[in-house]
Amino acid sequence: MAVVYDPSSTTTVKLYVDGTLDGSGNFSGVTVNTSSSNFQIGMRVDGVNSFEGDIDEVRVWNVARTQAQIAADMNAELCTIPASLVAYYRLNEGVAGGSNGSVTTAHEDISNVNGTLNNFSLSGTTSNWITGAGITPGGPNFVQVTASACNKYLGPRGVVYDSSGTYLDTLQNQHNCDSVIETTLTVKYVDVSVTTTNTTLKANLNNATYRWMDCNDNHKLVLGGTSQTFTPPNPNGSYAVSVSFAGCTDTSTCYSLDGVGLFENEISPLEIYPNPSNGKVKISIPPMGKGQIAMFSATGQMVFQDDDVETGEMEIDLSSQPKGIYFIKLEADGKTFVERLILE
Repeated sequence: MAVVYDPSSTTTVKLYVDGTLDGSGNFSGVTVNTSSSNFQIGMRVDGVNSFEGDIDEVRVWNVARTQAQIAADMNAELCTIPASLVAYYRLNEGVAGGSNGSVTTAHEDISNVNGTLNNFSLSGTTSNWITGAGITPGGPNFVQVTASACNKYLGPRGVVYDSSGTYLDTLQNQHNCDSVIETTLTVKYVDVSVTTTNTTLKANLNNATYRWMDCNDNHKLVLGGTSQTFTPPNPNGSYAVSVSFAGCTDTSTCYSLDGVGLFENEISPLEIYPNPSNGKVKISIPPMGKGQIAMFSATGQMVFQDDDVETGEMEIDLSSQPKGIYFIKLEADGKTFVERLILE
């Protein structure tokens, strides 16, 4: 049942039953209350003539709905809330016919203007919560998103994508309504390869920002190491470079002057997401022996350490740390791996 009040029409009030006009007319000697005071569902405002029947899907609109609109939505639970809907009570809280003595609140989905049940027994098959009229969700909500990421992207379902493409993620909200998100994703990578000579290391990517680090000193920044070509202060050491280009930053493996990357032939087993992150980071480690993991700031300060990590997923809360670039270092099975993390 729906009632439409349209003061601009010659017939101001229309009553629809099952989507069909059942009656119409004009108020005589009655003032419609449009103030912000409370209203009642299932009883007249003067406290008499209670409604005898079942009530479900109570909606209040700030526009005069047409017959076609009423018929289209009357058997559908709304997944996407229209702008003109100002109050929405789904009335799905209690267990049909169960013992619902403590379930006395009818939740409102738009402004949280919840209602309180009065004079219900809240048990048995009458004067209680019911199953409703078999209303089904109003269909999937399709959203298109364009996104870009550096190296990896955390999708809406928690799936990590590491290559450009178009991806579909299906989510389900609390009302069992599906939302399909189509993400057109561009994943950008930074060339962090390095060319070595007998005396210098050179980042191969031109026109970028460079920060050279000492791998033997917890990836501490080397003083003055901000040029594309780097002459190490210790020719017997090993060094890595952080390269920033086009909004993305990545870190190379560690190199020595003999041209050998200390783990350049190893594929890092670390999966870090989300990255960039606002503080809470999940690290996924595939099957390998016990190892040690540590995290360092760009200045070489250790901010986290765990000396007994194993296969699986761990979560680190770095929300108390300053924004910037960090490095996660894993040592296991005689190998060392470093991944870059951005806190924003």
